[in-house]
Amino acid sequence: MQTVNNAIYVDHQNCLSLQTWDTPYEPVGGQALVEVEFSGVSPADLKHGQHFGLNDNVCGYELCGRIIKTGPSCVFSTGDLIYGSNATNRQRPRSHGAHQDFAIAEEDHMWHLVPLGVPHAHAAVLSIVVRTAADVLFNLFGLPLPDSASSATARLGGILVWGGASSVGIATIQLAKAVGLSPIWAVASTRNHSTLLGLGADKCFDYNDASIVEDIQRVVDSAEQPLRYIFDTVVTRGPDSSTSRCEAISSTSEIQYASALPIQGNQKWRMAAAARGFDFPSPGGFLKAQPEKDIPLKRATDWVALNYGKRFVLPNIRVIQDSSAALEAIKASAEGKLSFEKVVIQHPLSA
Repeated sequence: MQTVNNAIYVDHQNCLSLQTWDTPYEPVGGQALVEVEFSGVSPADLKHGQHFGLNDNVCGYELCGRIIKTGPSCVFSTGDLIYGSNATNRQRPRSHGAHQDFAIAEEDHMWHLVPLGVPHAHAAVLSIVVRTAADVLFNLFGLPLPDSASSATARLGGILVWGGASSVGIATIQLAKAVGLSPIWAVASTRNHSTLLGLGADKCFDYNDASIVEDIQRVVDSAEQPLRYIFDTVVTRGPDSSTSRCEAISSTSEIQYASALPIQGNQKWRMAAAARGFDFPSPGGFLKAQPEKDIPLKRATDWVALNYGKRFVLPNIRVIQDSSAALEAIKASAEGKLSFEKVVIQHPLSA
């Protein structure tokens, strides 16, 4: 077994570097020591340092790997293949970072067994995007879970996903289809429209079109079902922001709004979160833990894993093996330069 632990570190100035430690961590209590196979690149890897001060630590949140040692009360067993992430907080220990060859899976955090048939590289990037989309649909919008008894009688309607080609947008479109939302409209670059239509969108719009608001409004006005939900996954700023464009669209029904980032000073918008069972630092103060609201996120993640490749898929997974390329991919993700793909880092990292 490898005896050194290579890790991607983000310092207090949000600069990345590759670092090495000699000894893997020792699990205690309900913890598990994981030998990481793949870790998922996310904009949050750097953005949480920039926006929330979550840095000076091992970078990364989600991973897939094999348990090589457990604490005495761990619910998993040595040899189990798990995926997911630890919770986010300012006191996060170094052992919780995903972009390292060995990591600790914390007790009662967001961990799942990998079902047969789910590629390990795909499992490494499932949890956060699915949980974020699930929080929007099942907590903020109050929709029923897929295949639940109440889904057949739910009062549904149309949804607009602005940023439909983002990983969270792709997850939202597929979960929205699974619970019966219709129509499903997506805003994305034209080159991504055919894929989004294949994943469940009914119609797509290009955000580069000068008449996009008018085009969407025309389609909304002629639809049989009213527009009830808008999710902005990109949250651009300025006078012609994505949020202002979303708010310019009207409906015969009251619209509920959700965003992937905080929108200060606007009470219409509620921010999505990938975890509700733990306190989360935000610009407006800590979002307090709501463990009951984490239950639908876990159930949605389990549903996706069991239906992966049949009713849900993440297209365009790109695996990186070189550590230098991994650093560049993390930077590019935070800068919004990774278009319509999800990047996964293969381990062990090269020193």
